[in-house]
Amino acid sequence: MTFEEKRQYKRVQAHFKIELKIGDDQNLATALAKNISKGGIYFQTDQLLGPNDLVEISFKLPGNDIVYTITGQVVRLIHADDPKNESKCHYGAGIKFINIDSDALSAIQQFIEKVS
Repeated sequence: MTFEEKRQYKRVQAHFKIELKIGDDQNLATALAKNISKGGIYFQTDQLLGPNDLVEISFKLPGNDIVYTITGQVVRLIHADDPKNESKCHYGAGIKFINIDSDALSAIQQFIEKVS
């Protein structure tokens, strides 16, 4: 049996901080990007998200001082205990971009080309 990649866009490893705004909530949470593509981003956070939640994410790509803000939807959730603190949990979230401007898309593409 062979594995067939189903992702539409090439995904690369990433390591940068992002800020999240969930739905209409004005509180910001922080997260750490783990990988990114032109279609979405995967990050880890201690903020619990729900399936299909809409989130606004803001970030700077490494080597770029521009803050990009993108709206996305939660399409994947993973729960993991913190190995350093049993009472704390981490969550992984896969976000599909649903509102991204051309400047952010271009910057993400340049980042992907640079690190791959």
